[in-house]
Amino acid sequence: MMRVTQQIRAVVLLLIPTLMTACVTIPSGPANPPMRVDAGPLRAYALDGTYDAFAGSHGFMLVTFGGRLAAVSATCPHDRSTLRKAGDGLVCPKDGSTFESSGKRRDGPAKEPLLRYVMSLDSRGHVIVDTTRPLIQGLWGRTDAYLVVPR
Repeated sequence: MMRVTQQIRAVVLLLIPTLMTACVTIPSGPANPPMRVDAGPLRAYALDGTYDAFAGSHGFMLVTFGGRLAAVSATCPHDRSTLRKAGDGLVCPKDGSTFESSGKRRDGPAKEPLLRYVMSLDSRGHVIVDTTRPLIQGLWGRTDAYLVVPR
């Protein structure tokens, strides 16, 4: 009986991290596997605009505005569709929700702004986006929520 109790305890201890992370809602799946992504050299994002090379593969877009580079979720918070660039913003092709390129909500059935992700530079000056660390709008001013782009 004691051996069975020890086995149950071991299984429970193995499951605790899984159960704890299951309670957190972070866009994930094939379009947004959680990981740290090397997005290339910071100088590649010197011009203001939206860079969508990682939208389909990793679930984020890089956006440069006002000398800052931010990693913005490319997943609609309403229906989980991959967003597309549209003029100076982003649009959900399924429900029509629109967002500013910075991630702020403009219109549509989506009620929340987009998530942003923690960013850093590695020793080579490459942009690293950590999709395991999402930031809600109230945290967008943190120094790890953007990178300053040299002009």
